[in-house]
Amino acid sequence: FLGEVHAATSGDTALAARFANDEMRRLHGEHIFVLPLRPNEFPVAPAVRARAEALWKNEALIAVADAAYARYLEPRGVLVHGDVQAGNVLLGRTGPRLLDAEIAHVGDPAFDLGMLLAHLAAWPIARGAFAAAAPCLQATWNAYTIAWSKRMDTAALGADAIRYAGLELLRRTLGAARIPATATASGSQRVLDVALRWISEGKTFDQAL
Repeated sequence: FLGEVHAATSGDTALAARFANDEMRRLHGEHIFVLPLRPNEFPVAPAVRARAEALWKNEALIAVADAAYARYLEPRGVLVHGDVQAGNVLLGRTGPRLLDAEIAHVGDPAFDLGMLLAHLAAWPIARGAFAAAAPCLQATWNAYTIAWSKRMDTAALGADAIRYAGLELLRRTLGAARIPATATASGSQRVLDVALRWISEGKTFDQAL
């Protein structure tokens, strides 16, 4: 469904004006790309906070996040939902629907895909069972790219989606909107390990798995 929405809206230059939504898009972006990597007082376990404080000094990591943020803000690409996760998916008789679209805008399709991949992977990663998530992630990737009918550079798309996924995992571990999967220090550390690899190593989708 997500791939079909992106394919159907790709190249529609009129959509950018209809879905500018700049204030909400920037607010959401600040929570993903900025706040987790700057000094903050979010309540996390001491060991996790120590790691967060080290990341605040990692200029290379911050530069990657800033570049991803700039790309996220570009008003071109496709109609992006902005918050694709299980809680925002309604399975109806005629197929899936995406709810809670107040962040919708025209932007990078890899962002939506990255958000979805991050939330599919978070629990298995936190439990130390990332391999168990691989079939689901692979099926998601296959369905999405088939819907696009090979109209994009899949290697670049996959690398961008994985980087966005890593940044979302970082946000959900160190930011203001943490998730139950990162409630424990051990789960947080496992998620951070994967998040940092995905953000920093420029992996394609297949390499990330």
